[in-house]
Amino acid sequence: MRKTSLSRTITFLLIFLLAVLGVVAALSTTGADPSLAQTLPTRTPTPSNYLPVILQEYPSAFQPQVGAPTYAAGEACGGTVMAGVVHDLSGQPVSADRFRVHVWGSGVDARVPVGSAPEVGPAAWEVTLSESLAAGRYSLQLELADGAVVSPIVRVESRAECNQNLIRFDFVQVHELE
Repeated sequence: MRKTSLSRTITFLLIFLLAVLGVVAALSTTGADPSLAQTLPTRTPTPSNYLPVILQEYPSAFQPQVGAPTYAAGEACGGTVMAGVVHDLSGQPVSADRFRVHVWGSGVDARVPVGSAPEVGPAAWEVTLSESLAAGRYSLQLELADGAVVSPIVRVESRAECNQNLIRFDFVQVHELE
């Protein structure tokens, strides 16, 4: 219990420090007086400025693969798709019938079984986010088939660009399931 509390405190302090550094960096690039920070307008970030954000504390049995997500051109320019593969501790595809991926946000709320997209790969999943190109914000999480959560919630941005309408997001197992 004490270790979890310390971990939360350290996480909070790191986030706070990064936020402060971001404000100082933004002010230094504008040449503004830091005391005027509250009167300056804020920049609205575009989807290309976003990295995946983990919305739940570690540790979980599965984590996003390093470098996830990646963006590529899908088969057609008319829609937006998110897909991925789930890997076990040895880097091999997991047993497909044990897991599902929950994707929600921007009008989508889908739970798809791992293994339901064999054209992507073994232990793969796929969700159509939009029938047209659309930027949006989505959350995803890996679950056991019975709904038990085994990964953090991760936020991912889609991009309304033909060369980035396929979002690849893989999960990797980092320790045994409890």
